[in-house]
Amino acid sequence: MIADIDALRASLGTVSNVSNVNLERSLAAATAWVRERVKPELFGDDETQEAIILIASRLYKRRNSPEGVAGWGDLGVIRIVASDPDINRLLEHKLDMSNAGVA
Repeated sequence: MIADIDALRASLGTVSNVSNVNLERSLAAATAWVRERVKPELFGDDETQEAIILIASRLYKRRNSPEGVAGWGDLGVIRIVASDPDINRLLEHKLDMSNAGVA
């Protein structure tokens, strides 16, 4: 699988062509974020590409959730979590620790 606009569009469901600019921005940001963290030799594998699509989907949908609020439920505000455990699991063994900073 290749993380491209068509894969992102399929992941999101039907998205009109009007959204291409936002889709491209989300995909570019997700790709850059993953490329910066994953070992180069593992960047093209299916799990890494799936993580890119998941991140791009989150970024695209984030446009409709100002201040991290996705909506309101019976118990109050529904917030977007900062970290997606599925993305973390897809990438956890692929991280390039030579790029990690030390605090």
